[in-house]
Amino acid sequence: MNWSRREKVTLGGLSLAIALYLGFARANTIPRLTDKPEPAIINLNEATVEMLEKKSIPRSIAEEIVRFRKLNGPYRSYDDLHRVPNITGSVIQELRQCARL
Repeated sequence: MNWSRREKVTLGGLSLAIALYLGFARANTIPRLTDKPEPAIINLNEATVEMLEKKSIPRSIAEEIVRFRKLNGPYRSYDDLHRVPNITGSVIQELRQCARL
C-alpha cells in the first residue's frame, strides 16, 4: 500500500496513543516527573496527618498523634504513644513497623 505522509503520521500517533493507554490503564495513574516516592519509614516526630494516613493510620488517630506531639513535644519512645488519646495497641504496633522516632 502507498500511504500518504498524513496517513502515516495519523497512524503513528494513534498507535502511540493506544500503547500509552494500555500501559497506563493497568496502573490507573499517569506518573509525573515531579512525584516523589513516599518513604518506606516515616519520622513520627515530623509526620503530617496525611503521611500517617498513607501508612493506614485512621485520620482521627493521625490527628491525635500530631496534636499530642504539638502540645507535648517530640516523642522520645514508642511508650509515649500510650498517652495519646484513643490510640490502641494495634495502632502502636503498626507505627513500630512504619515509623521511627
